[in-house]
Amino acid sequence: MDVYGQLLIAGISTGSIYGLIALAFLIIYNSTQIVNFAQGEMVMVGAMMTFFGLSFHSFSYLSTFFIVIGSMIVIAFIFQHVLVKPLQKQGASMFSIIIGTIALGIVLSEGMGLWLGKQQYGVPPIIPNNPISLGNITILPQNLLIIIISWSLVISIWYFFNRTMTGLSLRAVSISTEGAQVSGIKISRMLAIGFTLSAVVSGIGGLLIAPVVGASPYLGLSIAVKGFAAAILGGMGNIYAGMIGGIIIGISESFFSFYIPSYAEAITFTIMLFMLVVKPTGLFPEHS
Repeated sequence: MDVYGQLLIAGISTGSIYGLIALAFLIIYNSTQIVNFAQGEMVMVGAMMTFFGLSFHSFSYLSTFFIVIGSMIVIAFIFQHVLVKPLQKQGASMFSIIIGTIALGIVLSEGMGLWLGKQQYGVPPIIPNNPISLGNITILPQNLLIIIISWSLVISIWYFFNRTMTGLSLRAVSISTEGAQVSGIKISRMLAIGFTLSAVVSGIGGLLIAPVVGASPYLGLSIAVKGFAAAILGGMGNIYAGMIGGIIIGISESFFSFYIPSYAEAITFTIMLFMLVVKPTGLFPEHS
C-alpha cells in the first residue's frame, strides 16, 4: 500500500506541473483562440532562469523568483507586440499565427542554448528535500510543495477570473471581442494581461520543475506535449479543467512507469486518445 501511495503522490506532483502548463495554454486560448506552441519553451525559460539565478549568481530562491517573473513579462511583451499583433494587423490566418508561435519557441530554445549552454543542468531543491513519513508513505517535500503551489495558483486564477473586474473583463473579451469593445473594455489591455498571466504561470511551472528534472534549453517540447494533452483531456473551453487533465496524465504516467516503464508514455497517450474518442470535447467542456 505504501508503494501505491508514493506513486500516487508522485503522479499528482508531476500532473500538477502538466496542469499548470495546460492552464497557461488555456488562458491564451480562451482569451484569443490562439494555441501557443511556444508555451513549453516559456516553461524552459523559467527553468533556465532559475538555474541562472541560483548557480550563476548564488541568489536566493526569492530573488530568483523575481528574475523568472521579470523574464516572463518581457517574453509576454515580445509574444504579443512582436509576433501576434503585427500578424493580426496584416490579416494573417490563425494557422500563420500558430506557426509563428512554433518559430518563436525555436528562437527561445536556441537563444537560451547559446547564452547558457546546451547541456542539462542540475538545480538545487527549493526546500530541503528530506523525506517526510506519513504512516507507510514517504513524501518528498519538493513534491508536496509543487502540489501546494500549483493548486494555490489555480485557485488564485479562478478568483481573478471570477471575482475581480479585470478578470471578468478578460472573460468578456474571450466570449465576444466585439461585445466587450462596445461595453468600453480596452481589448489590447486585456489581451496584454492574458499574455502576461499565461507567461507568468509557465515561468512558475519552470521554476517548480527545474529542481525535479533539471534545466535544459530543450526541455520545452516534452513538457509542452504533456501540458497540451492535459488541456485537451480536460476540455479546451474550460480554463481550469487542464489541471484535472494533468493530474490524470501524471498519475497514469507514474503507475505505468513503475510497472511497465518501456510503454508508460504510449499507454498514457492511448488513454487520452480513448477519452477523446468517447468525449471529444474533453471531460469538462464548459466555458468557465
